[in-house]
Amino acid sequence: MRVSVIIPVYNTREYLRAAVRSVLAQGEDLEVLLIDDGSTDGSGALCDELALSPLVRCIHQENRYVGEARNAGIRAAKGEYLYFLDSDDTMEEGVLFRLPVTSADVISSSVRFERGRKLVWTEKKGTPEGLFLFSPYLGQSFYRREFVLERGIFFSPERKTAEDCEWLFFLLQGAKVETVDFSFYAYTEERGGSLCTAYKKQAILPTLATWKRLYDSVDESFYADREAIKAYCADGLIQHCIRACMVKSEGSRYRSAVKSCLPYLRQRGCKVAKFVFLAKLIGVRAFFSICNRKMKCSPPVEDTP
Repeated sequence: MRVSVIIPVYNTREYLRAAVRSVLAQGEDLEVLLIDDGSTDGSGALCDELALSPLVRCIHQENRYVGEARNAGIRAAKGEYLYFLDSDDTMEEGVLFRLPVTSADVISSSVRFERGRKLVWTEKKGTPEGLFLFSPYLGQSFYRREFVLERGIFFSPERKTAEDCEWLFFLLQGAKVETVDFSFYAYTEERGGSLCTAYKKQAILPTLATWKRLYDSVDESFYADREAIKAYCADGLIQHCIRACMVKSEGSRYRSAVKSCLPYLRQRGCKVAKFVFLAKLIGVRAFFSICNRKMKCSPPVEDTP
C-alpha cells in the first residue's frame, strides 16, 4: 500500500464527504483513516457510513485534540507514506498518479499559493530547513512511515495550535527530501470555527510556550542555517503575541507571557527586532499593534463564550 491518508475529524460533517471523495479519487493503492475526535455534530456517524468503503477505516476516540487524533492515525497506518489532510479541505486531482517512486523520507511540493500568489521553493533551498521555512504545513508533504516511526516523533497531545510546526521542526532534521513541481492540497479558506480563522483564547499560553521551546531547541538541532530558523521562530512568536494583545477582554491576562517573549525578538534576523525598545516606551500592547501594521496580520476571530 502506497499511502495512508490520515484525516482528523471534529465537527466537520458539512465538509467531510468532499474530503474523503477527493482522496478516493486518487486510486486504490491507499487507505483513508478517519479519526473521529469526539465529534458532536453527527460527524462520527458519517465516518461510520464512509467506512463502508473497503479503502476507509474509522477510529473513534474521546476528544483529545488534533495532535492525538493524528497520533492515532500514525499508529494505525499501514501505508509506505503518510499524508495528513484536514477534514474540511481536499486533495488536488491526480496527486498519487504523479507521485515519484523514491526512497526519500519526505516528498514535498515545491509550490504553494498564498493570498493569490504562487510561491516556489527553489532548489537553492532544497534542504529540510528550507522546507520548514518555506511551508510548515503538513499537507505540503508526504512522510515515509518507517522514518516517522524510527524517529519516534509524535504530535504533542496538549497543543491546539502550532502543533504542526513543532512536529515538522523535529521530524525534518536529518530527513532526505525530494520535491515535485505540483501541489497536493486544496485549502478551504475562512471556514468559520476552524483553527485557522478562530484563535482560541485557551491556546494562547501553550502556543507561546511552543514557539519559545522551538527557538530554544535550535542550537541543539541539526539544522545548518540556525539563524534563519531562529528568525522564523521569533516571527512566529510575534504573530501570536499580536493575537494575545488583540484579545480585548483579557489582554492584560497575557501581559507577563507576552513580555517574556521580548528577549526572543531582539535576536538577529527578526523582522521587527530593531523596534523592541519601543515596548518599554509605549507599552507591550502598543508595540505589538505597530508590529501588526508592519506585518499586516489578520485579526483573530474572538471565541464566543
